[in-house]
Amino acid sequence: MRDDESPDYDEVFDFGEDEYETIDCPHCGSAIYEDAPACPHCGNYLTDSDRVGRTQPLWVILTAILLLMIFVYALVRPFLGLV
Repeated sequence: MRDDESPDYDEVFDFGEDEYETIDCPHCGSAIYEDAPACPHCGNYLTDSDRVGRTQPLWVILTAILLLMIFVYALVRPFLGLV
């Protein structure tokens, strides 16, 4: 580069494109950063450990169903003549 010549865009703005590795999303195939927890294109999480708001354990769901059944039975019992 000569002194009277302005610098190239690439010389001024080095974004370091080689610094970040990309992989293909297993769900949609888009190129995403290797350390991204979720794909910005399709929104799917890459691993289950990164998933936010995982479902409740089975024992919590079964306990809630059992308590709901007991509550409904207590409400309906007087109408069934089982008092």
